[in-house]
Parts: sequence; structure tokens; C-alpha cells
Amino acid sequence: MQKPVFYDFEASGLDGFPIEVGWAFVDDQKRIVSDSSLILPDPKWNLPAKWDQSAEQIHGISLKHLMEKGIPARQVAQQLNQVLAAQNLYSDSLFDQKWMGQLFEAAGLSPAFVLQDTPAPVIIEQLRAQLGLTDDDVAGLYRVVDHKAPHLDRAQPDARHWAARWQALLKLPGS
Repeated sequence: MQKPVFYDFEASGLDGFPIEVGWAFVDDQKRIVSDSSLILPDPKWNLPAKWDQSAEQIHGISLKHLMEKGIPARQVAQQLNQVLAAQNLYSDSLFDQKWMGQLFEAAGLSPAFVLQDTPAPVIIEQLRAQLGLTDDDVAGLYRVVDHKAPHLDRAQPDARHWAARWQALLKLPGS
């Protein structure tokens, strides 16, 4: 099974635009490699009109902070293509595919990687099954992993959450 790359987006709202992308994968030494970028809104997005205050409360990224620290969409897309070329990317939400499309459309580029339709939890469960582990075998392991790498509603930690589960399975004896 090819090493998956887990990715996640934060957005201005469910009907909005991407404002942060994060990714994570387990390297050959079974370490997690990850990164993220804040995305400077493309002028065509009219982001202030699509800014949802409840989304801001969830992810904690203010429009002011985004405007000060964001990176242009083209630069973010180029970085993703450079680092993740020819990889298979998995997310836990179909919204993330939409936001990846918006990012690359604004950048005027095509992804150099493949977005998979299989959700991140499913690909992890496929590895669990391939290793012959039951739900009971991994329940305690997942509790420990989820405590160390929680789902935080920020792009990089959320991508790392799924990579940490993958890593934990790979580190089990016999993997």
C-alpha cells in the first residue's frame, strides 16, 4: 500500500473559501512529516462577504490575521505540488476536495498529486484490517494517539491526527 498523505483545510465557512491547508504523512523512518500554510484570499473570492463568524470561532483564524500572514494561493499551490507530487492525498471531508479545487483554480495551476475519494478514516481502517487487527486491538492505541495528536479544527494538527493513527499502526509489532 502506498504511503498516504493526509490533508485538511480550514475555510471561511462551509459555503466559503479555503483559508488554511495542512498536510501530514509518515516517512520511511516512521516519523510524521507535516506542514501548513495560511492562504491569502484571492481578490475574486470576496472573502469578507463569505466570512462566517461561527467558523472563525471554531478554527480561531481571524480575517485580520489571515490578511497579515496569508500566502498567495499560487505560492501555496506551488509548494503543495513541489512537496506532494505524485502522492495520493486523503481527507476526512469532501469539503476539502472542493477547497483544494478553489485553491488551485485561484492559482491557475493543476495539482501534481491525486485527491482520493476514500476518506482518511477508511484508509486507516483498511491498514488495520490488512494487519489483521480487530477494533478491540486498536481501541486503546487510538485513545492514546488521539490524546497526543488530537483533532483541533486547524489544518496541520488535523492532518497530523490521521497521520498519527497511521504511524501507530505501522509501529505495532509485525507491521
